[in-house]
Amino acid sequence: MKSARVGLMMLVGVAVVAITAVALLSIASTTKTVQRDNEAGQDSGLQSKVFARDAALNAAKEVAVAVVGMDAERIDDSMRTMRSKMTGSLRDAFDSNAERMKQAVSQSKSSIFASPLVAALAEFDDGGTRAEAIVVLEQRTSTDTQARAATYVLSLAKEGGDWKADDLQPIGTPRMAADVRTGPLAIFGETPAEIGNDAFVVDAATREVKTAAAEATQAMYTYDYRLIDEYRSKVSALLTYPLLQIFEASSDDLVEGVTATQAKQTVKVDPVGLVDLRADRADLLLVVEVSASKVRAASELTRGTMAARMIKVSGKWLLSELLDIA
Repeated sequence: MKSARVGLMMLVGVAVVAITAVALLSIASTTKTVQRDNEAGQDSGLQSKVFARDAALNAAKEVAVAVVGMDAERIDDSMRTMRSKMTGSLRDAFDSNAERMKQAVSQSKSSIFASPLVAALAEFDDGGTRAEAIVVLEQRTSTDTQARAATYVLSLAKEGGDWKADDLQPIGTPRMAADVRTGPLAIFGETPAEIGNDAFVVDAATREVKTAAAEATQAMYTYDYRLIDEYRSKVSALLTYPLLQIFEASSDDLVEGVTATQAKQTVKVDPVGLVDLRADRADLLLVVEVSASKVRAASELTRGTMAARMIKVSGKWLLSELLDIA
């Protein structure tokens, strides 16, 4: 009897272990299923954001080309196309000036042909109904075959399911497109691949790198002859190679010039467009407004566009390249 009881207890023990094992396996299986469902849901959400971002960016390029372009041999068609890509105050302004525009094109007989060089979203709302974009166009006229790069900031709104511009502002002075393509735009290399681009998909990372780029650029171009001693160390901490090397090589001359002319300069960086975002690298378009003054000289206010590359070093975004576009 004793051995029977022991055997029974062993069977009971084995049964308990088996039941526990089955229960644990069931829980693990359920947990993995939930994880897979969550990951699938997250992937679906991210893919939806990628699709919405790319649709807005492509629309920004299309709208910019349509609004800027003009075929002098098909003026009415061109103007209809232009108006179809406008909404709000921009369309109102177009309607008010349409006749004068038509007369001017008829007299000049000059067409404008445009195509996008590079573009970036600067803002994109969660609802997918508002956006802001920086678009660099290569454009030429029928009377001047030299292609030039011109930058525009567009405010975009959804109307009837289509993206349209309700504001368009030219930025800076157009430059030879060939110089821009081989100079500042060479920072970006080939057209960024859509796969793996986290711009406006991973919101926290997007905000972080945009803020870091704006702060680094502002620090680099903002100085005051009265505070020049702290300028170099402050800027150097926000840069990495190759820009850090360039800055260190030229900073002595800059400090000497700022001190001699009692120069002051302030900078506003807005908007900030994000072309491409990876784990440790980001490419951006920046609109930079510079207000400068020197002793015995008139104050100057200029606005232009810059191409920038940020590199993440030890968890911190640093500015590695920065070149003027316009």
